[in-house]
Amino acid sequence: MKGPDIPARQLLAVFALGLVALSGPCCADAPGDNGGGSVFDSSSDTGEDAAGDAVERDAGDDSTGTGSDGTGDGAGDDAGDTGLPPIANDVVRAGQTGTLGHLIDGDTMDLIVGSRTFAVRLLGINAPECEMEQNSSFRNRCVRDDEFYGLGAYEALVAIVDQLGRDSGFVVSCDDRERGEACDTDSYDRALVYLDAPQEAGPSVDLGGEMVAAGAALSYTAFRSDRRGMYCRAEFDAQDAGRGMWQGRQPSEVITMMSTSTQNWYTQHNVRCDAAMEDL
Repeated sequence: MKGPDIPARQLLAVFALGLVALSGPCCADAPGDNGGGSVFDSSSDTGEDAAGDAVERDAGDDSTGTGSDGTGDGAGDDAGDTGLPPIANDVVRAGQTGTLGHLIDGDTMDLIVGSRTFAVRLLGINAPECEMEQNSSFRNRCVRDDEFYGLGAYEALVAIVDQLGRDSGFVVSCDDRERGEACDTDSYDRALVYLDAPQEAGPSVDLGGEMVAAGAALSYTAFRSDRRGMYCRAEFDAQDAGRGMWQGRQPSEVITMMSTSTQNWYTQHNVRCDAAMEDL
């Protein structure tokens, strides 16, 4: 499946998140797009579903947990002039700052914090599934669709990350965690995180929000997320603008091209989104 045609210079314009980088829990325009997009803020909404985000996913997604690039125990962020104590990097913790390494699919990647590498999954979104193959370093990565637009979602993530810069200093946050507290993990030992890239001018950019705004991911309403309302609004905006997977297709048609699992949780999607967006 052909990936999205994303103008690189517009990736940063669609989504911004007004968060203070170390204060705790806390884009694309396809052809024919009318432009615009939602602006993220720090408001949160509640979800009625189970806490956490234990994601059903092929175990072959190459999520290997912690410590793959070293075992150092240095601080996971640079407290700098903030006066805040450094955060340990034994596990993924809210408030850490890291860089991005290997990208596996549209919502799973390596986060490098100090000398440690962790498998992380973006919280609150769900990118279509991919079929995997090993690269020259024997790491799995997306090479073709498993679900509709799986490869397109991966290519969108690569484009967005390249535009933001892998060394941008992505700030970690996660639901119900204060600065320094460990984030939840799923059954594949992936930390469930939001990743926000600080900008020299203006608010930070939410990587997951950029994916949804690009039409490359869904708001994952099967599980609770503090950013559900913002992600739902971004998804509906992407649908209206025909970005990414929504280009030239009605939402109902796109969902019928997904797996049975996705179709099942999506049956309550719009109702949950409507409730979440009321709190924005």
